[in-house]
Amino acid sequence: TFAKSQYFGLNIQVDHNILKNTAKNATTTLFELNPSYRFLFDEYQVTIGLKTDFESDTVSHLTIYPLIEGRVQLIPDRLTAQAGINGGLINHNFNDLRLTNPFISSLTGVVTSNERFNIFASLKGNIAQRVDLEARFESKIIDNMPLYVNDTIRKSPQRRFDVITDDINLIKLIFSARYSGDDFHVGLQGSWTKYSTNAELYAWNCPAFEGQLEGGVNVNKQWSVNTEIYTWSNSYAKTWNQENIPVAKVLKGATDLNLGVNYHPVSQFSVFLNLNNILNRHYERWNLYPSYGFNAMAGASFSF
Repeated sequence: TFAKSQYFGLNIQVDHNILKNTAKNATTTLFELNPSYRFLFDEYQVTIGLKTDFESDTVSHLTIYPLIEGRVQLIPDRLTAQAGINGGLINHNFNDLRLTNPFISSLTGVVTSNERFNIFASLKGNIAQRVDLEARFESKIIDNMPLYVNDTIRKSPQRRFDVITDDINLIKLIFSARYSGDDFHVGLQGSWTKYSTNAELYAWNCPAFEGQLEGGVNVNKQWSVNTEIYTWSNSYAKTWNQENIPVAKVLKGATDLNLGVNYHPVSQFSVFLNLNNILNRHYERWNLYPSYGFNAMAGASFSF
């Protein structure tokens, strides 16, 4: 055979969602069938296949996407390059959406996005088994990408968010690095995304840049300290003027610094103190929902 090893794989996945609220009842089912064939060489790996998605809600849809992926070890066990093309349907249920935006309306149903095209390339490295590095490039064409817009019908000081969709072309760069020592770790990750919308003025409430720096140290067997710094760039919220014409409101970027101290006198018991937003920044990550200023939380946990 021309390859060192060959494998045939078949992945089957079913995503079934039921929505019940005062407004409507709805059921959405996504059935995914993904056969693939993998060729393994000494330093190379090639995977080809098809991804077939069948979605059933009020109507039924059948879509087929190519799957092509290649991987090569540039430095054995140290540096790996990967690239490929794929796509597929993605169901965003209520739980997925509220983890992104906790202020969405409880009437929000399932949103199905169609990643018609996704091309990616990445580099992954490991140095001395202590440092992990990754850089990734993605270019996607997404139909029905969920976006968040304040509800204009229900009048309240803080209006819940409705989920709308738009067809988006995006380019994304991702970088991450992490050092893991015996008593100390530090991690850095960041992403930059360029959104090109179709119907909307902007990708609402989506900052172009997001970054995180986190670290921790075990002072001794009882005491540990950890810190997190989040930062993000400006984003835009959809608002309306007196003529009911959409107007983009700038939500300024911010930096949020947090610090945590943990005390473990015994293995089953611990006490913690978290200091949040130490810089006392006042910002709106989501439109009409101002952040807390400096705040603290303390507590204890016990396991048996």
